[in-house]
Amino acid sequence: MDKSYTGVYIDSNIFTGYARNQPNSSECKRLINLIVNKFSESEKIKFFVSRFSGVEIASALRRKKSRKDAEAFSFKKDSLWEKIFLPLPPNPKEKFEIKDFIRELIEIALKFGTDFSDTIQTHSIETYKEQIDIIITEDKDYKNRLQKRYKRIKIYSLKDDICNILNKLHKNKENDAKK
Repeated sequence: MDKSYTGVYIDSNIFTGYARNQPNSSECKRLINLIVNKFSESEKIKFFVSRFSGVEIASALRRKKSRKDAEAFSFKKDSLWEKIFLPLPPNPKEKFEIKDFIRELIEIALKFGTDFSDTIQTHSIETYKEQIDIIITEDKDYKNRLQKRYKRIKIYSLKDDICNILNKLHKNKENDAKK
């Protein structure tokens, strides 16, 4: 597949880290703010997220914060970031059979040994893997499982200085476009 962009998939735990006060919160905020402020207009890098990650984020926030805080973050994610973080699957009106979807989730859970939230994330990655070149996750076990499965896709955590990697990638893409 010949495409003119680099596809970057953001695991929902990055957004949860952004919204909650946890050890990696500042790194998550730094990454999301970089994407929003620097790459939101980029045609060379596209950022993807599972359409179902909103449920995971809302659930995590509701358990640790108030419903009002969870709703405020969901509003921000849905209204302010909707053109930056592209949902997978891209069209919610896409026709599918729920029994087929559930069967696919079961197969992925068995293949990858994932819990429910990682199974949902992996379903998006597996279904749209040709659009994804990079995955960013803070789940070390999930990262290891994905690295075993996907050889072409690079998988990073925030410890890999992903902000610097994205800046270099963006610069390289701009230089390629000028040639």
